[in-house]
Amino acid sequence: MKALAIATLFATILGLPAAVHASDSLVCDVTLLSVTMDYAENYSDVWGYEKNGHEYAVIGHFTGTSFYRVTDPANPVLVKFINGPNSGWRDIKSYQDYIYVGTEGGGGIQIIDVSNPDNPTLVTTYSATVGNSHNLFIDVPAARLYAVGTSSGVVILDIATPTAPSFLGSWGTEYVHDLYVENDTAYVSTISSGNFHILDVSNPASISVLTTHSYANAANHNAWIHPNHDYLITTDEALRGPVRVWDISDFQNIVQVDQYKKAGLTSAHNAIMKDSICYVAYYTEGLRIIDMTDPPNSFLTAWYDTSPLGDVTGTYSGNWGVYPFFSSGTILLSDMQKGMFLVRWDPAVATGVESGDVPVAFRTKLMPNEPNPFNPTTRIRFALEEPAFVDLAVFDLSGRLVRQLAQGHESPGEHTAVWDGTDANGREVASGTYFYSLRAGSEIRTRKLNLIR
Repeated sequence: MKALAIATLFATILGLPAAVHASDSLVCDVTLLSVTMDYAENYSDVWGYEKNGHEYAVIGHFTGTSFYRVTDPANPVLVKFINGPNSGWRDIKSYQDYIYVGTEGGGGIQIIDVSNPDNPTLVTTYSATVGNSHNLFIDVPAARLYAVGTSSGVVILDIATPTAPSFLGSWGTEYVHDLYVENDTAYVSTISSGNFHILDVSNPASISVLTTHSYANAANHNAWIHPNHDYLITTDEALRGPVRVWDISDFQNIVQVDQYKKAGLTSAHNAIMKDSICYVAYYTEGLRIIDMTDPPNSFLTAWYDTSPLGDVTGTYSGNWGVYPFFSSGTILLSDMQKGMFLVRWDPAVATGVESGDVPVAFRTKLMPNEPNPFNPTTRIRFALEEPAFVDLAVFDLSGRLVRQLAQGHESPGEHTAVWDGTDANGREVASGTYFYSLRAGSEIRTRKLNLIR
């Protein structure tokens, strides 16, 4: 299944161009393996770990953390849900047989034992020096956990004894959003300060600033070091926020050498490097895979769009996080509205980026709903030319999920779904205009409907 660039989402509705521009036209396979949505919206970050020959996904939700066995990526199995403080922000990292979960809901960092991965157990919650946190990072060789988004800037904990963290030091009073640490060097994203910092953290009790780099239109959200250590990859969380590539070989002369920016309002969110490939959770544009073998000349090599929202919202909707580190090649994505996506990219079949505009040849038909306008029930028909994983849902004008109508594998042919004008909880929704969006494999089609009570 080809993940062809799809820029026609809401095209007929919003007047967007129905063609794909050169930087986004792909000839490389990204295959959708499954979508899991056990809770209505409010998903946050995602992480993974491997144990006893099996792969496990961990995804944050407003009310807690879900654990899935994903060894068979087409059929994820929920093995545990662990409640936590209510929060739209939940970050997850792993160390040895433990998962650490931080949140802006307060209460500290949950420490969860996954030595029996099919029965994760909350062991304790560390709260001595951390209450709220926005992100976590674990420097595995040093056995150190870094918590940011706290009231004390960066907080560093020794986790050599995983269930009994001890405080090592802290840095700064400005808001720190995220960081990456390697070889006693921390690359610190201070989203609201117009810059990023590079710190020497070899002595957590006496951290020193190696350099601070300011730049125009900065909203530095996250950072990840390139494997050759001469380049830093950052994202800016803002309307039209890009992925930037910085030459940091000389800390006193940092230079931006490249960037990737999707057309329109949408922002990059989180970028992670694996080898020389950058995997970007790109909000409403889903997953972007950028080849950075030659960082000053990086190029988009593949993508998969998780979100039906297109370029409507720009930020704070769509794909939050990406986890590309499984041995199997399965990639985890966490879409804030649509749940957990499992995909696979086969770089062996990539042939580069074509030039010019590439029209999209759809193999999926989404028909006008009947009747329209309606009260209170309408039928939605769609047709598939080949078997596909189907996701059909209704959204309001602000992009919020109203009702999931279908989700699962469907055979070729025509199919019908019925919407009765209620939300996921069975409550009648107000009169007005709504969108219904169909994803079939890598294709997305969207139409609007009118409910008149």
